[in-house]
Amino acid sequence: MSKSIVLFLSLLYLSFNVYSQTNRLLTEHPEIIFDEEPSYYLGTEFNYDFNSNSITNNFLNTIFYGGFIDNSIKDEVTPRLRKMNRALFSLNYGMVFRQKLAEGFDWPRYAYLYTKNRAQISIGFTDDLFELSFRGNSQFAGDSAIFSGSNLQYSQFQQIGGGFEHHYPFKGNTLAVSAGISILKGQQYRSFAVGHGSVFTEIDGQYIDLITDYQFKSSREGRSDYRDQNGMGTSLDLLVKYNIGESNNIGGMSDKVLGMELIDLGLINFNNRSYTMTDTLDYTFEGLEILNVFDVDNTLSQQTVDSIINSITPDKEYKNVIYYLPTRIHIFYQQELEQIQTRLAIGGQYRFNTNFAPLLYLRGTYHGLSYLTVSPMLIFGGYGNFNIGLSSTIKLNRYIYLTVSSDYIYGYLSPSSASGQGVFASLSTIF
Repeated sequence: MSKSIVLFLSLLYLSFNVYSQTNRLLTEHPEIIFDEEPSYYLGTEFNYDFNSNSITNNFLNTIFYGGFIDNSIKDEVTPRLRKMNRALFSLNYGMVFRQKLAEGFDWPRYAYLYTKNRAQISIGFTDDLFELSFRGNSQFAGDSAIFSGSNLQYSQFQQIGGGFEHHYPFKGNTLAVSAGISILKGQQYRSFAVGHGSVFTEIDGQYIDLITDYQFKSSREGRSDYRDQNGMGTSLDLLVKYNIGESNNIGGMSDKVLGMELIDLGLINFNNRSYTMTDTLDYTFEGLEILNVFDVDNTLSQQTVDSIINSITPDKEYKNVIYYLPTRIHIFYQQELEQIQTRLAIGGQYRFNTNFAPLLYLRGTYHGLSYLTVSPMLIFGGYGNFNIGLSSTIKLNRYIYLTVSSDYIYGYLSPSSASGQGVFASLSTIF
C-alpha cells in the first residue's frame, strides 16, 4: 500500500491524539458586558476544541488516555456514522489589545492589535473507512470498502494583525464597520485528499484490490519548529454591525444589533521546498511470504516490503503549496431584553475550505449581577450535531475579568452518545 495511503489511515487514528482552528462563535470569544465602555482592553486567550458529528467523547478519551478501544466503544460510534463524517481538533492561544480612539463619526472609534498561535486538524471520512480502520477488512469479504472523498488537512501558523473600527451615521442609527489585516507565518502544513477510493476483499481473503486516486501535499519536511518559517501569507477580517436605536447604558451597546462578519479570508503560500504527490492506483495485494512463523522479523524480507511500497509511491514534485484558510461567514442578530436583564443573540455561520456543515445557534447573556454574567447557548451543526454551550465572566475587581466557557456541555454529560469537548479561557483587563 502506498506510503501516502498508509499515512492517511495512520493519521485518521493518530490525529485523535494531536492538537489542532476554533469553533468560537460571535466575534471569536464569549461576550463580555462591561459596566461602561472601556478606553483600553488587554486580554490573553486560550481555547482547545474537539468536535465531530460521529466520533463520541468516550472513543476520543480512550485514545487520549491510552486505553483499549474495545468493541463496546466502537459500537457507540457505528450508529452515529454517516456516509461522510467530519471531525475537527484545534488549539489556539494569543493576546488581544484594543483602544478607544474617539467619540463621534470623524475618526475611527477603536484600534486593535492581536497575535495568535493557531493549529488545526480537519478530517472528513466515510463510514466504510472508519470500519475498515478500526475493525479490519473481514466484514467486507466479497465487497468493497468505499473511502471516496475522504480528506485530512493539518495546519499550524502564527498570526499578527490589527485593524480599526469606524462608526457612521446611517438612517438615524449607527453603522459600525471593523476591518483588519493579518500577516501569517506558516509553520506546518499537510493535506491528503482522495478522489475515488475503494478496497475490495476477495470473499475467501485470497487478495485485496486497492483502487484510488489521491493527492498529498506537505510543507518542508524536518522544519516544523515554531521558529521555522516555511511560508508566508495574509488574511482579511471584516465586521459590519447595524446598531438600531440609542445605545443603552450597558457598555455603550444598542438595544438591537444586526451584524455580519467575514473572518480569515486569506491564504498561506508555503515555499518551494514543499512538495506534492499525485497518483492513481490499481493495486492487487496477494500477501507476503513468511519463511519462519517463529522468526517473522528475520524471515520477512524487508527488501520485499520496500519494493512493494516503492513501486506504488509516486515521486515528490517540489513546488509551492497554497493553503486557503477556512474562511468563515457569520450573520447574527442581538436584542436587549431589559425586563429580564438579558441580551439575546441568534445567528448562523458557515466555513469554507473545511469539513463544516451550516451552523445555527441561540444564546442568552444574563447580566443582572454586577460581578457576573452567564451565557447559556444552544448549537446546531458545525463540525458536530447538537450541543449546549455555557459561558461565564467573573469581574474579579474593577479592572480584571476572567472568562471561562465551553461549547460542549452536552458532550461532557453524555460521552457515550455525544461528541465535543473543549474550553475557552480569557483573562483580561480594562483601564
